[in-house]
Amino acid sequence: MYLMVPFQEGDCVPVTDCQCVDGGQVYQAGATVLKDCNSCTCLSGLVGNCTQRVCDGETLFLFLVIH
Repeated sequence: MYLMVPFQEGDCVPVTDCQCVDGGQVYQAGATVLKDCNSCTCLSGLVGNCTQRVCDGETLFLFLVIH
């Protein structure tokens, strides 16, 4: 069973073939999308399934001041 969505001029495509739009960029279904230092996948019109890496330069330092 396919869920069909309008594509252009009356044509329909399976929702699994829908493109993704992220940050003004258009990605084809199945494409890898880089977000910061993580890679995500374009699936069914949504960018998701991202890796959970901590990007360089985003390390949190905690300083304790003892009086």
